[in-house]
Amino acid sequence: MITEGSQVSDQGQVWAAPARIDINVDLGESFGHWRLGNDAEIMPYIQTINVACGFHAGDPVTMAATVRLAKQHELAVGAHPGFPDLLGFGRRRLQLSPNEAHAYVLYQIGGLREILAVHGLELHHIKTHGALDDTLYEDGELAEAVAEAVAESGVSLLYRAFLPGHDPFAAAVEARNVEVVYELYPDLEYSADGMPQPIREVGEQSASSIAAQTEMYLRTGHVRATTGEAVPVRASSICIHGDGPHAVEAARLVSSTVRSYGITLAAATRDPSAGRGAQ
Repeated sequence: MITEGSQVSDQGQVWAAPARIDINVDLGESFGHWRLGNDAEIMPYIQTINVACGFHAGDPVTMAATVRLAKQHELAVGAHPGFPDLLGFGRRRLQLSPNEAHAYVLYQIGGLREILAVHGLELHHIKTHGALDDTLYEDGELAEAVAEAVAESGVSLLYRAFLPGHDPFAAAVEARNVEVVYELYPDLEYSADGMPQPIREVGEQSASSIAAQTEMYLRTGHVRATTGEAVPVRASSICIHGDGPHAVEAARLVSSTVRSYGITLAAATRDPSAGRGAQ
């Protein structure tokens, strides 16, 4: 039976869009005098940010400025740790031992947490960046080490792309009682098997196409792959990359699209009634 609020997907399956969702953006990615993104302009349209912690992007001054802006806009703030690779923006794979990965992630989380504490804010979540994020899908030993760092930090939420098949990192953090908030990436292309494509392999997407991919997900629970197939996704957060050429307009249109479905726009919270999964 199709319940109220449910939709029928292109494959005939019953689908009910989430009652609550947030738009999260990677911000604080400038470094010194070099500027990237439009942090102040995009904040009115979003609920959650992931702040670069100085390894792949950002620096202490940028981190502090980003936190001040986030407080003004009442946004939830998460740490966005990555590989120590400023020149490659954290998108080049580095060979780290599990011990190194564990220490690097804890170090980055700690730096942002102290800045937040000065401003009376708490760390909301953690979201790993770029090549580190990709590696944790493929390297189970590294995934366990980083999951341990996440759990030891005391943060109860991890933001993570919804990926097809078994995800060792998501499994490792959930085993440590950290809930995973799965993300939709409407500004990236998806392969036929449902894998979001690396950001360097996609061309510019217009804000309207990003909003259209979001609308398809909300309506059907699927996204359109580059090969034309509709592939299923499960997500309760929408990620827009802040360094994209249409990021601000995309955030505005995506926010409007979500509201048109009667969905509450709010940062994720830990579900007190469940041991795993996030709202």
